Amino acid sequence: MADAQKSKLGAASRHRLAQLRASGDTAPPRLAIFLRGAGQFTPEQLDQLEKDGATIRTRAGSVVTVDLPLADVERVLEHDFIVAADLSSPLYPESGDRTPR
Repeated sequence: MADAQKSKLGAASRHRLAQLRASGDTAPPRLAIFLRGAGQFTPEQLDQLEKDGATIRTRAGSVVTVDLPLADVERVLEHDFIVAADLSSPLYPESGDRTPR
């Protein structure tokens, strides 16, 4: 695993990424990833992410969400303007009845 992944991805995201890579054909072709920049993303930085295969979904100051091919995750995380990243994870409903009474 590259140093960029170790320093920018949390343990849960590193584990999930390893699982996806090990799954072979069952890995999704694209991943949803939350990226935090060193500051507000510039148009040039967003262009670079797109050139690296990312589809920009949401922008809010120093945060963007992108869809990205599994094979391109390392390349995106190597950018100096990315300071942290987190893979999306599946959401599961809580058990029990949560209906207000």
